[in-house]
Amino acid sequence: MPTNNEVAMESSEHDIHAKCLCGAFSLTLPASTMPGQMSVCHCSMCRRSSGAPFVAFVALPRQTALRTGLSTYAASKSATRGFCGSCGSFMYMDYGEPTTIWWTLGCFQQVPQAWLRPFYSETNTQNC
Repeated sequence: MPTNNEVAMESSEHDIHAKCLCGAFSLTLPASTMPGQMSVCHCSMCRRSSGAPFVAFVALPRQTALRTGLSTYAASKSATRGFCGSCGSFMYMDYGEPTTIWWTLGCFQQVPQAWLRPFYSETNTQNC
């Protein structure tokens, strides 16, 4: 049974796992989960909140963010950021879309190769 800060769906050895830096929050997704989209943001707010030149996001079903126990911060009228209240790890961006939450790709322990294949081709050198 998940604790307050865990979101678990059906569990198997091939599940997709995400967690914050301190481990107070964890997320488990079925291995069959596929993102709707992936995006990289380099706006000033994402750069400041991450300390990096950009943040990679993956669009996943909204129910993945229900009852997470994460803290939120509305940095703008456009979106609310979800973060761990203990360690401050930036976990997701909520644009208020009815079916989607944008999780930071960096919170996943291992990004499934299947997530990257539809968006990246090793032979594509034209758009690097």
